[in-house]
Amino acid sequence: MHQSAPTRSSVALVTRGGRRDRSCHAGGASSRTLRALALTLGLAAALAPHQAVAAPDEPVHIKPVAPPETYGPTFPIIEEDMRATIQARYKAKLPELQKEARESLVRYRVPHTPRPTTDTGRDLLVDPSLTLTQDILAPDGRTLARAGDSVNPLTMIPFSRTYLVINAADPRQLAWAATALAAEPGRPTSVFLTEGSLEDVKGALPKTVAVYPAPAQLFERFPIDSVPARLSKAGLRVKIQFVPESDLP
Repeated sequence: MHQSAPTRSSVALVTRGGRRDRSCHAGGASSRTLRALALTLGLAAALAPHQAVAAPDEPVHIKPVAPPETYGPTFPIIEEDMRATIQARYKAKLPELQKEARESLVRYRVPHTPRPTTDTGRDLLVDPSLTLTQDILAPDGRTLARAGDSVNPLTMIPFSRTYLVINAADPRQLAWAATALAAEPGRPTSVFLTEGSLEDVKGALPKTVAVYPAPAQLFERFPIDSVPARLSKAGLRVKIQFVPESDLP
């Protein structure tokens, strides 16, 4: 029988005593894999819809997978808005809160810091300067004042308000304060109470006037030994006017 000459591939496969050359066999498998991969990528590119490639500097616009009308049926939100719920509950609770505030105002008594009236009216000028016990530094570390320096706060803090110190339990002093406020309607004024209650002041003074219990520091810093008294600025000093009992209505 006629035997054909072996091809180059068969000669390459049968060598070294009839053993297969594994490297050639693996190379053939790799070639087949690459061809299959190339065919798959080619089919995918052919079947994919044509899309324009954006330039590097152009924004890429991503289209939704499906238009909104195909998402399915939607339903309105049935839960209440949390803010609306809080506001509704607050409005429903407000009358009760206002009632409690009025009742507490009636019961509240200012801290008892009694001061007598005086028969002699006089004016007193007080220098509010302080001697510093330590350095005062700015936020950036600069030294604003050093320990031992004398500093007058009126050079740095505006003082345009008038302060009236009265005993709210004395109707005469309430009437005097109301007259003093009416005499200077445009001047900002605050009222400090040494005795009485805020309810006593409610009907006697305008609602726009700020009324506070007299703090203990007020009497520690300024020698207020009788009431009524009026505190205001006079240059770089604090002027205290002690009102005599004869001036009370």
